[in-house]
Amino acid sequence: MLRPILSEVTDREFLDDIFEHKKSGPSQKLAREVTRIPVNEAFMRLAGYYLAEGHFHKIGKRLAGVAEFSFGHSDKEYSYAQDCLTQIAKLGIVGRMTHGRFGWRVYVHGGLARKLHNDFGTGAKAKRIPGWVLELPAGKLSHLFECYMNGDGYSYRNNQYLRGGSVSPSLACGIGLIANKLGYPVSLNRQKPVADGKTIAGNKHPTYGAQPCWDILVRLFTKAREKVWINEPFQHMQIKTMAI
Repeated sequence: MLRPILSEVTDREFLDDIFEHKKSGPSQKLAREVTRIPVNEAFMRLAGYYLAEGHFHKIGKRLAGVAEFSFGHSDKEYSYAQDCLTQIAKLGIVGRMTHGRFGWRVYVHGGLARKLHNDFGTGAKAKRIPGWVLELPAGKLSHLFECYMNGDGYSYRNNQYLRGGSVSPSLACGIGLIANKLGYPVSLNRQKPVADGKTIAGNKHPTYGAQPCWDILVRLFTKAREKVWINEPFQHMQIKTMAI
């Protein structure tokens, strides 16, 4: 089976978040705020962390919401949280990092939070990668891919592979397309939930009440006679069965 590798390249320098709200007071006039966000390394790294570990909360009409990034307790997770906060600062925006019972948390408000929510979604099932991101140059996509795998992936079989998982088929497919554009063969497999729990994406303990999960297996080093390989402009895949 052949799957085309995305070849379109349309770079973007900026994104604009447009937020309209009613001013407080008797006039109730409509105010319009525009936040310009550079599409640079900092934004792409932050987008990767958001896709893996972020979600959006609405906290009022005026602020409109906050993006929260959730990390664990380990030193490695702390380094990811610190990197996330650093990328926010590089965009000229003030973020906040805290530590509590469930690990490290990073928060950002305003136009950046809204743009992450509007373009990438929120909630495990609804996360996605928009079309304009897939058309970006590989140099920018590599930052998103790295930080997504930092959050939701892990090294597999002596660093020969990266493996991740998502309950969002749209997100899993998008990560696969990005990996292909970076030159990596990818296998996507739908894992059925198991009633008494299952292990998802490298977790140490079974997950109960699991949803169907898409397994993302990225081959960093392709060997001869692999089941999946790249010969541009296609990814080649050996398949046994196909459901239509």
